[in-house]
Amino acid sequence: MLSSRSVHTHFRNLAAFWTWCVREDLIARSPMANVETPGFDEKIPDCLTEDEMQYLLRKVRGNEDRNAFRDYCIHLFFLATGVRLAELAGLSLNDVDLRNGYARVLGKGRKERMVSLGEVLPLELKRYTLKYRDAPDEKALFVNERGFRFGRSGIQEMIERDLKKYIPRKLTKTGPHTLRHTWFTFRLRQTKDLKGTSMAGGHTDTRVTERYVHLALNDFTRGEDGRAYSPVDSILRKNGNGRKGDTLQKLDANRAITDAH
Repeated sequence: MLSSRSVHTHFRNLAAFWTWCVREDLIARSPMANVETPGFDEKIPDCLTEDEMQYLLRKVRGNEDRNAFRDYCIHLFFLATGVRLAELAGLSLNDVDLRNGYARVLGKGRKERMVSLGEVLPLELKRYTLKYRDAPDEKALFVNERGFRFGRSGIQEMIERDLKKYIPRKLTKTGPHTLRHTWFTFRLRQTKDLKGTSMAGGHTDTRVTERYVHLALNDFTRGEDGRAYSPVDSILRKNGNGRKGDTLQKLDANRAITDAH
């Protein structure tokens, strides 16, 4: 039995096909023109807490595996940039500018975008390339034990293994997307910028990014001090918590003059 999301996807594909047929004058009207789009149950994406993230990074970096530092850098890259699995796996050395702190990734639809690496990640990547990456003839940023590009399936398996090993609670889905979800949530909490976060994450529609808002909703409704927040609070505080300031007194005086006339 297909899930509601799969039904929704198949419906969109069929609708797009018939729309193309109409556009190419193969048929006069789409047979799905009056068919209502089926809904689907939107599952809440899992994300790590701040404590879980720090614990995961510390444990991965400190384990006894010979690829520990590489794996740590991969986890950190996902968490620091929010890139997709294919985007990270496709990175080459010349795609990463450690001096200026950005990377060039190739996203869905072969759309290229720049992602910020932040402050910590470039330092760790520099250490990885100088001390741990033993593959002088390979262009890929992350390499496997044989010195070749560390592929998508290998990265997927490594991320799943580490999440299951170091995160004690059961996640709905375990893999690189968990780390991507975490980046979206953390960035929304800190910036409260839906449009900017959507663009930075490679989404073409903010409606896709809105799935993550619920995870940061409590932060959206509160100020930096953790108290309930309203945008008018700071304005009212400027005038003495509701007391009339000079500007308000001038407005009252002008209103009085107008009423007198």
